[in-house]
Amino acid sequence: MQVNNTNPTGSSATYAATSTTQGTALDDTFTTLSQELQNRIEALNTTIRENGTASAIGERLNAIKNFNNEQVAPAIARFKEDKSLKAYITSKENALREIAQQPEKVGTLAKKIASMGFQPKFALSHFSFMADLEESRVLYRIKCLRHSTAAGRELHDIREIDNRPAVRVDGVWMTAEAFQRQIRFDTPRYRYVTKTDEVEGWNYISPDGFVRRERNDFERLYPVEEISTREYNSLFAHAQTFHLNESAPEENRHVFQVVTSEVGNWCDMPVPRTPLTTNLVNSAPRHVSCRIITPPGRDGKSKVYSFGFQQDPVESYFAIEAPILHAVGTTRGRFGTLDCEDARLFVNRTVTSLPLSEEAAQRVFDFVYRTNRNVTSFNYATRNCAYFGGLVLKQAGINVNTALTVGNFFSRVAPPLHAIPVVGKSLSSVMSGVQKACSTVASYLPRTLRPIGGWTLGTLGAVAATSYLPQNLCIPGALALGAVASGAVSTIAATLLMACLGGRKVRPLKFVDPLAARLRERIRKTEAAEIEDVEGKDTSRRASALPETTELRPVIQSGMDLLRARTCVLHNSFSVVEWQNQQRSTITYPYPGHPSLCLLPPGTVEEIDENKSSSSSSSSSSSSSSSSSSSSSSSSSTSSSSPLSFSSTSISSSTSSSSSSAAV
Repeated sequence: MQVNNTNPTGSSATYAATSTTQGTALDDTFTTLSQELQNRIEALNTTIRENGTASAIGERLNAIKNFNNEQVAPAIARFKEDKSLKAYITSKENALREIAQQPEKVGTLAKKIASMGFQPKFALSHFSFMADLEESRVLYRIKCLRHSTAAGRELHDIREIDNRPAVRVDGVWMTAEAFQRQIRFDTPRYRYVTKTDEVEGWNYISPDGFVRRERNDFERLYPVEEISTREYNSLFAHAQTFHLNESAPEENRHVFQVVTSEVGNWCDMPVPRTPLTTNLVNSAPRHVSCRIITPPGRDGKSKVYSFGFQQDPVESYFAIEAPILHAVGTTRGRFGTLDCEDARLFVNRTVTSLPLSEEAAQRVFDFVYRTNRNVTSFNYATRNCAYFGGLVLKQAGINVNTALTVGNFFSRVAPPLHAIPVVGKSLSSVMSGVQKACSTVASYLPRTLRPIGGWTLGTLGAVAATSYLPQNLCIPGALALGAVASGAVSTIAATLLMACLGGRKVRPLKFVDPLAARLRERIRKTEAAEIEDVEGKDTSRRASALPETTELRPVIQSGMDLLRARTCVLHNSFSVVEWQNQQRSTITYPYPGHPSLCLLPPGTVEEIDENKSSSSSSSSSSSSSSSSSSSSSSSSSTSSSSPLSFSSTSISSSTSSSSSSAAV
């Protein structure tokens, strides 16, 4: 990419009017800067072409960024002091930015690819293809499924075929060029679709890779992974430890999993752990998802269903428009599969497994079917993953109450009083005494007077109890404690807060997706035909009897909702995590260095790999012993006649695999 050093159109007269010394100095400066920038970009490209590690690519990127900050920016600022050169300077500045912008995008993508253990050179040779895989998170799903089962390492990868990246499509490997001729990534709707049919979506699952399935706009759950009989037996044996003193009924042959993940931040905002933020960090919301693993079928494979409730990906743009004002706004929600958290990076992933009967599993499937068949409301306060996760657990026979008032939520995440400098211990003892006194006295009051009485008692008690504190803390502390003691005041305050955060807003259905109606109609026709083929009976009447849409309703629908306590009842994953921590069959997986479903008990995949390697080594040793005499006599001829490309391929593949594992 060359810099145009000629004068820009419309600025030649201005440039001619400047002194020759200034113009020459300007040309010389920009020529020098562009040449040095080209050198650094070429160094970056060389590192990428040679499959450099993520750290090496990062160093090259930093070299470009530092050069722009230390030399390009000061030079531009120096020349911009002369207003007569403004137009010319602008053209040169844009030219330099154009040169630096694309390599920085390629380098950043190559760094991500290298950190995942794939070949970074694909970011340079097939940028759009790899960028779509990264933006759609399919790149992470490939890595996740690759490391979740013993068979995943052979099924999921980005292979090199004829110097081109290739992925699995319908069970066969397809190069990037062939893939892009057939399938494209629809960025606004965040899904892969067929180029000639934008209604037909694609999902990446195991074992076939890309298949013609919807990740969100499905109605009937379908398996996204499969495990061997040996892996199922290991998982089922672990799931049976869920029952403390008695074994599970014999008919409970399905495995049900409850999954929550700690992602290391609070709602995608990094929060450092300090004495004042301990409660906030420990109470960070976690996504709740579920899995069902069926017993092995005739093919010896167990099917894995993974699903969780989430905001429709199209609706994310609604929240981006005004993130604070739409924080608890109502949008369209669906169950997704694979679950949206399955392939994300995490700090710890907690998985609870238990045996489940076929009847209970069918209840769960039917619930997901009924929910996804209609347009369902989603908001981060009430109808979220924790709320629907609790409903799924109920279908499986597990009762976990996910409801939580706004007041209880804030009291749970608020800084501990004893951690406040100087007055923390005093305030902690005051709060404890006031709460006990208010609870005791208010229990004797009539129910209708308890809110007012609680506030009055709280205020008076706080004033009396804080009399020994400094005067500037008495009145604020008393009022704050009194407000907390009043149920009515806290309810109104909580509902008003939710109203300010978008509780009255709802995303109109007509703006959800113009292709949604066509897509849903096609899904229903396809599924009706499939059911009719399997069951041998007509299902059109049953399908038409169900409602097609459900009105999306905001959290606060009228002014009276501001006074109702049920309006400010949140649903959170706190209780689900606490329930998990009480079960014997709960495993907390630390992050293994790459995305993973954390589907099987620790060591299962490694044990199967070891058995495979031992069996293969024993067979190879027996074959080598039988042919040792013949190989010794023909070693020279074999070495001279063996194709050079074979040996070089073996060396390069082993080198790349070792570097990939090191990068991961």
